[in-house]
Amino acid sequence: MTQDSEAIVGAGLKPAPTWDLKIERCKVLAERYPFAREILDFYLKLLTFQKGLYEEVKGNKAAFTIEKVGHPPQADDVPLLKKGLKALLPHSPSLLSIAREGPPLLAAIAKEVSSWGQTAWEAAIEDYQRSAYRAQPLFFFSRVLLQPYLQCAIEEVGAYCNTPLRTKKDDHAQRADTPVETRCPFCGHRPQAGCLRPMDNASQRFLICSFCHGEWPYQRLSCSNCTESDKTKLSYIVAEGWPAVRLDTCETCGQYIKTIDLGKDPEAVPVVDELATIPLDVWAREKGYEKLELNLVGI
Repeated sequence: MTQDSEAIVGAGLKPAPTWDLKIERCKVLAERYPFAREILDFYLKLLTFQKGLYEEVKGNKAAFTIEKVGHPPQADDVPLLKKGLKALLPHSPSLLSIAREGPPLLAAIAKEVSSWGQTAWEAAIEDYQRSAYRAQPLFFFSRVLLQPYLQCAIEEVGAYCNTPLRTKKDDHAQRADTPVETRCPFCGHRPQAGCLRPMDNASQRFLICSFCHGEWPYQRLSCSNCTESDKTKLSYIVAEGWPAVRLDTCETCGQYIKTIDLGKDPEAVPVVDELATIPLDVWAREKGYEKLELNLVGI
């Protein structure tokens, strides 16, 4: 673990898995689950594209305004994201090319986005940050471009933070429908998945950000959306065939999230395994539950 990574863990936020880990896991699961091969092959192209962006940002931090200036920049600040976006926009044609090979709805949206200028991209970032509903296909492009930028930012600012990175009271924190404890301490976004990590003689529960993919510790028995802690209203469902993946459902808010048990499958990469287990999403929706936050490919 690097010095930066140790500082981030001390601040209550763990960095995302490396791009190589995600890429290799994607290949493994594509072979294991034929029903998910098409969507995993598409995700593999996205991960490879994002790895290239990450390496460019990491190799030229000054150009991307990621520098240690003595205090942590707030990643949920729209101006900061706009700076990163401006530097990454030259890569948007490659992203659009990948999107055209993706799901039909995404391919159709790519045609619209191809005519965007910088102003339109910046407006999309603002909409994404302000929106309570982030499942819109247009937001896909903002997430893909900015995730590598934010991952690099987490690694950098973690080196001089000893408190949770996200502290200011903004519109995210003030939303009555989603308490701030359930949001990423760095970028303020909701979790895409959860995981259980073995620690000593027990497991620690973490939530995984849908935007920057950072992890932060969370209560073991509490809804990751509304913080309901009444055991009679919470269910943890494990389906045959996926012993390391469970569905956490809440009767109070009607939301669900997947949790990956790394004690049962140490090779799992939660953001990839979550995406690959599509039948669990189908079952949950048939039962009337709504996913807390959709993954990058809209599932």
